[in-house]
Amino acid sequence: MNISKAHALYTQKLLTAYNNQQTASQVAWWLLEKATSKNRSALLLEKDISENAQHEIELWISQIIYNHMPVQYILGSVSFLDIDIAVQAPILIPRPETEQWCQELITLLRQDLAGKTQKSFNLLDLCSGTGCIALSIAHAFPDADTTALDIDRQACKLIQLNAEKNGIKNCTIIESDLFSCLPTNKKYSIITANPPYITQQEWHELEPNVKNWESPQALVANNNGLEIIEKIITMAPQYLSTHINDIPQVWIEIGQSQAEHVTDLFKKADYTQIATYKDMYGKNRVITGSL
Repeated sequence: MNISKAHALYTQKLLTAYNNQQTASQVAWWLLEKATSKNRSALLLEKDISENAQHEIELWISQIIYNHMPVQYILGSVSFLDIDIAVQAPILIPRPETEQWCQELITLLRQDLAGKTQKSFNLLDLCSGTGCIALSIAHAFPDADTTALDIDRQACKLIQLNAEKNGIKNCTIIESDLFSCLPTNKKYSIITANPPYITQQEWHELEPNVKNWESPQALVANNNGLEIIEKIITMAPQYLSTHINDIPQVWIEIGQSQAEHVTDLFKKADYTQIATYKDMYGKNRVITGSL
């Protein structure tokens, strides 16, 4: 089949799943690139696509349409800032909203460390999942000492895979339920977290491509989605060292409706410089604070 005709056909079929022409077209190109191991420019120079590749793409499209499989799990990786992150079901797929605030933190750190001979700091990333936050910061700051921590053993193995895949050697990986396996004498300049914050009710209302594939352990929390967030805010001061100038010490991703409640939790725990960051959609996404 001709490449252009194949792309048009797959785009049309994928409209069933995405209901958006641009998205369906992009996913069709991704699947063509995956099946042929060629980028779009190379594909456009090809006349035809092999029958084997066609068969593979048809199977993937069926998975997307009928099983609601996220395309990221088919592709096997996603770009996150300057690194390539391998993804595996049911580990949480990195979102652009997380990438955005992670970039904000990196920008602040670069501004502060610019011109300084000493560029080292300690960072702890809780509920790390694929390791995207810890690893992107470790990649940006080779002299930093980062730690990626997750309760899920599969997630920890995936973080190790992603560290090796991106040649990152300054990230320690620990399997732990929040702070439980950390030595109390270990201190960090910055603690980040993308914890479970979805309520049970919100979980039932999620799209099938999330609910049927991604781990509820990484998404859902009790107490209206605040249980894990509250634990992090309460326990973090034991593990914080002197902060880096005006850079917030604790960064926690939240649900869009949780800003007021999480701000109150920070205040009750005697944090200062509490701030809310919005994502690219104008929704409250991160609360930060310092001791």
